[in-house]
Parts: sequence; C-alpha cells; structure tokens
Amino acid sequence: MRIINDWPPNIDAIRAAFPIEGREDVIFSYGDRVYAPCSQVIHQALQAHERVHCERQLSRLGGVEDWGRDYIADPAFRLAEEIPAHLAEYIWWAGRPGADRPIDGFRSVRLFHLTKIAQRLASPLYGGLLSLSDAKKAIEGA
Repeated sequence: MRIINDWPPNIDAIRAAFPIEGREDVIFSYGDRVYAPCSQVIHQALQAHERVHCERQLSRLGGVEDWGRDYIADPAFRLAEEIPAHLAEYIWWAGRPGADRPIDGFRSVRLFHLTKIAQRLASPLYGGLLSLSDAKKAIEGA
C-alpha cells in the first residue's frame, strides 16, 4: 500500500456524493494506494482501516472502478465495506499496550477509541447510515 499526496482518480464522483469540501482530514483508498491530498500523516490505525479497503478493492470482480461506483451509489454496500475497515482500525487500538487503562473520562483507551471510530462511521461523511449506538454495535459485533 503506497501513500500518495494527491487526490484519487475518482475525486469528481466522490465530491459529488460526499460532504468533503473544506475537510483536510479525509483520505481515500484506490487500488493499492492511499491518497492523502492534504499531505497529512496517516496514523497506523488508519492505515489498517485503508488496507482493508485496498485489499477488498483489489480482490473484487470488476476491479477498483466498479468498487468505487458501488461504494458511492449503494449505501448498503458502503456500510458493508466500512464496517470491516472500522473494525480493523479498532482492533489496532484495542491491541495496544495499556488499552484497558482509563482515559479522558472513559473506562479504557479501548472504549475511547471505539467511541471515536463509531462517531466517524455514524457521521455524514459516510451518509449517516447508522446511529452512534448502532455503529458501536456493528464494530464490536463484526
């Protein structure tokens, strides 16, 4: 997985479908590449998330372009792709040393990251497909 500081090839379709204007924290997977248009450093937890997308895109019949079209057009497909990616990110955090120590009012670092990851999954960025509670359940139950 290579990280490219640029926009992905399908950025026009992405912009038409998702609220990304003005956001400098959004990254995109496309085949074996992750695009970080604002030259941001991609944390290892997010790399785990994007690696799932890359692997699923490359193994899909019809390839990356079909995956991208379906991801944009079909909310059920998008959710089915995001849950394992968010799970991979959560697993990365949950496996770190000290994951069960308290942090910022949370019982554990693990629950802190579960909440943050679920908030993103439930956000308008992905189409608001789940409530926060359902996003947490989807990640934990995946």
